[in-house]
Amino acid sequence: MNKKQFTQYVESQMDGLTDEQKIALLRKMEGNWIPTLLKKYHKKLGYYVEPKEKDEYILCEECKRYYLKRKEKSQYVNETRTETTFTDAGYGDDDMIGDVRYFVEYKTCPRCGHKQEISKLYLETKNERRARG
Repeated sequence: MNKKQFTQYVESQMDGLTDEQKIALLRKMEGNWIPTLLKKYHKKLGYYVEPKEKDEYILCEECKRYYLKRKEKSQYVNETRTETTFTDAGYGDDDMIGDVRYFVEYKTCPRCGHKQEISKLYLETKNERRARG
């Protein structure tokens, strides 16, 4: 439906009303009915959550949509990451890097499948060496 068709439809529904009544009806649509409908469909698609329900939902950082906490899937993984383990206060010539092992918790968005890191627990550092050889 385009603007012209919408206008014709609304005007056909207001046949028999005075101009003042038409204005009052249009203001009611603008101020209450349209925002209520928008909120309903935003909520249905996951783009809006009532403020009182925010604690029950999580916002996915990828798709920017809300989903229920109880519908998320958790995954726990042992990961090794190469990271800077020591940074000197100078030019970086004494910086150290190493293989750091973590126990990482991921949550998966049921809407888009994006994995989001929730927490990580340090386990150990191995193979620590100077960053510049």
